[in-house]
Amino acid sequence: MKILRIILPVLVILIPVFFSCTRPIDVETPRKKIPVDAIKIKPVGIEVAIEENGTTKEFTVVSSDIKMDTASNPPVYWMEIVLQNNSIDKPNLAGLRVERIVINMDSLDANGQPVAITGSQADGRWAQFKLIRSSESKFDTITYSGSTRNNSMLSFAYDPSQHKAWSILYTNIYDQRISAYDTTETIWDTLGNGNIVRIDSTYEIVIRENDTLILKGDITLSF
Repeated sequence: MKILRIILPVLVILIPVFFSCTRPIDVETPRKKIPVDAIKIKPVGIEVAIEENGTTKEFTVVSSDIKMDTASNPPVYWMEIVLQNNSIDKPNLAGLRVERIVINMDSLDANGQPVAITGSQADGRWAQFKLIRSSESKFDTITYSGSTRNNSMLSFAYDPSQHKAWSILYTNIYDQRISAYDTTETIWDTLGNGNIVRIDSTYEIVIRENDTLILKGDITLSF
């Protein structure tokens, strides 16, 4: 059996993934805000609610490192958090889904105003999304905020009277949902000796359709 692979249409997007050996929180580099003799407070509790296209999904906090300098006015915060989607049913996938979200915000004002997540590790504002596009894992991809296909914003507000902070994530991801299936074509060929042989060729058909995933995330921190 001869196996051929056909992908219709062919669209390859190469997105470089860079990982820093040292996190922005731990690097002693110049900040937009440099706390002087300030004690950074850390949350004692985190609650997360994430919606995908208006439907609430079950996400858990895999890891987090969140600090806030309340001596500044407004307060300044640092946030590194990893969120995992526990409600993906790949065999019955009907559209784009996000499996993991990584958010890094470095020394920004906690003034409640939405800030564009530019996707640059150099300025300390970036977010990474593992995108599920098909029931087959080989079509999973990584997308970063700040690209033409991923627009993300994040707000962060702190209320000292309630000992709480609220961070809201808004993300629009433009990509393609993918479906694939195999089909077999049989042809008969005549050999030089006059014998007729059967040749089965298997093709993989890949169909791509434009799709949009809208995320809204609410992160509530208790101090």
